Parts: sequence; C-alpha cells; structure tokens
Amino acid sequence: TCQNYYNQYFATNNAVLVLVGDIIPEDATTFIYKYFGSIKPSDNTPPDPDLLFDVNVGDDIPQFFGKLSWEPLYEQVISVNFFMPSSRSDDTMILDHLEDILSLDRNKNGPLTKKFTKNRWMCDVLWIEDNIALGPSSFSVLGVNVVKNISPHKFKKLVLSTFKYIGENGIDNDYLDQYKKSELLKFYDDDNNYARIANRLGTAEIINGDYHFYNRTYELLEELTNEDIKRVVNTYLVNNNVYVFELELNVDKKRWYKQFLSFVAHSTFMRIWNPFIET
Repeated sequence: TCQNYYNQYFATNNAVLVLVGDIIPEDATTFIYKYFGSIKPSDNTPPDPDLLFDVNVGDDIPQFFGKLSWEPLYEQVISVNFFMPSSRSDDTMILDHLEDILSLDRNKNGPLTKKFTKNRWMCDVLWIEDNIALGPSSFSVLGVNVVKNISPHKFKKLVLSTFKYIGENGIDNDYLDQYKKSELLKFYDDDNNYARIANRLGTAEIINGDYHFYNRTYELLEELTNEDIKRVVNTYLVNNNVYVFELELNVDKKRWYKQFLSFVAHSTFMRIWNPFIET
C-alpha cells in the first residue's frame, strides 16, 4: 500500500522544486534538467481533488467553551465564523480583499467597525481575519472584551446585521478606490523584489495548487467592484453559513470588584482606546 501510494503521488508532475541561494537562473535550469530530467512523471496521479463540502449549519449554533484563570480581570473572546470555498475560488480571493478592507476600517475605527461593535459597547477590540486553504476556508470576526461579558448570540446577530448592511450597500466607493490603488501599488512594487515574487509563486503553487494563480488575486483586484463585494457577502457571510465559539478567561465573574472595574473601564478607557489606530 505504501509503495503504491509513493508511486502514485511522489512524482515530478506532482512536486514543487524550490531553489534557495545565490544562483544564476540559466545555470540552475541546466542543473535541474541534469539531476531531475531523467525522472519520469507518473501516469496515474489523479487531478487535484475537490476538497469542498456542503455546509449548512443553520440556526443551531454550536458553542465551544474554554476556561482559564487570569487575575484580576475577566476576558472574553467570541468568534463568529463563516465557511468559504477553496483558495482556488475567485470568491475566496474577493473575500480576502474584503478582509483587508475591513481591517483598514478597524484600524481607523471607521463606520463599519462601529456597526460591528455597536460603537464599542458590544466589544472592546475587533479582529477580522480569514484562514485560506486548498480545502474549505473560513472568514472570522472576533470580538474581545475585558472585564465584561456579552451574549455570543447578540454578537453574532450584530455581525450578521453588519454584513447584511454591506450586502445591501457595499463599501464606500472612495474608500474602495483608495484600497485598490494602494494594494495595486504594492503589487507593482513587488515586481522588483525577487523574494516577494518567489513568495507569491510559492503561495500560488502550494496554497492555491497551481502557479497559474500567481496573478489571479491582483487581476480580481483591478476589476473589483461593489457588486462583487455585495455578491460574495450575500452568498457566504449569512446566517445559514455561520458558527460561533466563545473562549472565557478567568470565569469567576461574580466578585463585586470585577463589576466595578467593568463599569469604570467601559465608561472611560475602553471607550476611547483603539489598539489598531495608527499613530
């Protein structure tokens, strides 16, 4: 069984060769053919498998709790997560751009961040991130609270209502244009950096599964419109594609001084502090 698996998958047409060091490309090509050219490709390597699966979580939200002790404050992390397609999907690449746009809005404590957090009353710190893989990927909105506790269901409802707003209205056009110009400028600048080119090629081959995806995310960025954003939001960032988990640190919340600390913190410091605002 092991030998058959090796013969099927460990073949040149299913491999990635990485060269590291101070090399001359023409000489490297000669050496590649010299040392690897005689290895025959496999005739029975299957095409890249479809690693997607249908997800319909529905309204029955699973709750996962982890509890750790941390004195003297109480901390809560709530993660609202959505399934996305494989990294090869154009929709996933568009959602990756949306994640960057929302992160920029968070850094500026912009209007969308205020919707996600209910103007900082629902959660103190907002994190938005995606996990892109060759199989199913995920898009996550995390709310972090210090010395207070909120309902995961309420935060989930707030996140869904914000995405519903984006699905109906899109992103501010001026803000979208600013993001596109900034990211495309980085892309053009990367073309003069061999390390970044190699990184993009490696990501395209290993994460996306094919080096032909090398420029795909930037091709989509050049063409990106609010209609694209509204379409993917209304397709994936919706109620029947969501699950929630909560992590609680220092679960002893009943001590009187913690309620006092919570009131003081959220009436003063946590209302004006944003760790992501650029100085």
